Parts: sequence; C-alpha cells; structure tokens
Amino acid sequence: QAVDEHGRRDGSPPSVTFDVGYPPCLQCIEILPSSSTPSAFGPDLECYEGEDTHPCMDGSPTTIYIAGAGSSNDPGRTYMTLEGSIFLAIDRNTLFPTYQLDPPDAGSYYSIPCNVYNMKVLLHGQDDPREAWDNPLMRSMSWKYQIDYECDPFNEIKDGGGIDDILVSTWGAADTDVTNLTVSPSDGLWNLEVLIAVPTQLVSTGSATFLQILTFSPQWGAGDAVLAQQLFDVSTRQLSAGTVRAFMMDQTQCNFVPRIRPARYYLFDQVRPPLSELPSGTWRDCTPNFPGSIASQDLSRAAMASELFDFDNDPNTPKTPPIKDFRIILDEAAGDFTCNPPLTQGAGDR
Repeated sequence: QAVDEHGRRDGSPPSVTFDVGYPPCLQCIEILPSSSTPSAFGPDLECYEGEDTHPCMDGSPTTIYIAGAGSSNDPGRTYMTLEGSIFLAIDRNTLFPTYQLDPPDAGSYYSIPCNVYNMKVLLHGQDDPREAWDNPLMRSMSWKYQIDYECDPFNEIKDGGGIDDILVSTWGAADTDVTNLTVSPSDGLWNLEVLIAVPTQLVSTGSATFLQILTFSPQWGAGDAVLAQQLFDVSTRQLSAGTVRAFMMDQTQCNFVPRIRPARYYLFDQVRPPLSELPSGTWRDCTPNFPGSIASQDLSRAAMASELFDFDNDPNTPKTPPIKDFRIILDEAAGDFTCNPPLTQGAGDR
C-alpha cells in the first residue's frame, strides 16, 4: 500500500494481480463443404486435448466431393456447391501457379478457366477464464494455421484467408490485408473461406478427356505430352488428401484489428492518483483514460498458444499442433479421381 511523506496510507489496494499467461483453448477445427453450411457445434464445446473421442476432432477425415461428368450423385456423399469462376495462371517459364479474376496475359501464362468452390474452415477457440477477461470467447484473436494438400507439399497454394503459414500469426479481420476471412466479434469464431479451384473442362468432360485437351490444344500442350501432364498435375493439386493444422494464440498487441481486446497493462509511475479518480474494473486497456503519468507493460512476452501435442509420446520429437484431415474428390463417370502426389504415385492415388 502506498504511503505519503508523512506515513499516511492513501487507500490504494494492498496488491495488484497480473492475470495473464494461461494457454487458450482450441475447441475445434471444423471443415464444411460450402460457405453457407452452418456450424455443427456451439460455443460450449470442450477443449481438445488430443483424445480420439472428441466430438469434433475425432480423427476421421472430412471427405467432400465435386460432381463431375457422369457423377453418381450418391445421396450418401457430401458435394461442394459451385460458387463462381476464376482463372488459373501458370507461368510459362516456371510453371508456378496463381489465381486471377481476370484472364491472364497469354504471352506470360498458360490460362486455365476454373470453377470455384468454397470449403469453409471454422476455427473454434476461447481464452482461459483465469485471464481476468470478462468475455473469454472474444479473446480468440490470433491463430497460426496452415492448409496443406498432398499434391502441394511446399504449400504454394495460399488458399486460406490470412497468412496460411503455421509459423506466422494471423491477426483478426484486418482492414485490407486479409481476404476470405471473417472473425465474429461476439464469440471469436474464425471463418476461413478456402478457395477450391477445379478446371472447368475437367469437371465437364472428365479427367481423361481433359488431359487430351491439354495435350493437343494450341494454347496449352500443342502436342507436347510432357508439358500437358505438367499442366494437368498443377491444375488438379487440390483434388487430394489434405490437412488443416492450427493453434490459437493469446491477444498480445494493441495495433491489430479488431482493437477491442486489451493487450497492455498500465502502472502508475512517479504519481499517486487519488483512489476516487481511478476507474473501476481492470487496468488493462489499449486506450486508457487514467489521470497523471503512467507506465505500461504489453503482454507480447506473455503470449500463450493453445496446447501442442506429442502424439507419439516421444519426448525427443517436437510437438505438433492439432490436425484435421480432409479429402476432396472429383466424382466422375470413370470413378473417384484425385491427383497423383509427387514422388509417391501409386495405383490407389487416382
């Protein structure tokens, strides 16, 4: 308790607690077949701690189909909904792919029109209630995550909203930089609209015919079977097994949107304000209105991540974030089609 030069107590509290540094709770990585599909889970879902019996993270992959030419339209299967179109631009020199809304320059790129499907990934999480925050759901502010495909081993396809890199944090719904990502301010639920682009002619004609079109069309293979196969492989990489890896991070900086989550503690420095002038509640804010001079301490060094798991119980191997598996399959007349993974081709891959 503070005393003045005459030894008189000023009524300030005898102690101050810093309630921060507890790991947040990852509840679920949910994969849904379209942007309009509602979540199957509520905000009271328990934390995932690596168990196979968790109602969301049960270990079984989420399998989603795209209806192609001669599709069986099996009522027992979940199909994606066509939501638009886009162009796959493949660099003529490097064969590096990017997606463009407008037709790319034909002199620099192979241009392949594609159907667009949106796979929705929901990241459910909340902060630990011991963090002394009045709404723990609103603290699921930052995540590290990555969406991978078996046929895209170097994560060249940046199709998830935000960074899509497990090594870098993605913060909230940024003003201009983050696309295909929304964050609910009421419950902290993250919604990633994952772009699934499938060549239009592959869907309408089938995989065998599409490869022939690529081989003999003047704008693509022009009789070069090797080049045609390369273009085929690049344009079908999302039709494969995949994973979403993710873990949640505490909110630790004030300059990320939305800016309603306090991430800085304030302490009085060389001043003793009257107790009557101090605001009630937490002294933790990004824009305080305290009288006198104050010092501050941000929480970045106290940032905690949701639990990482050592699934093989080997203390000598690094822990891994929780993983949710999925598969995207083209249902066509010839059967189920998926891409050929690099260096691991086998009879069961297509």
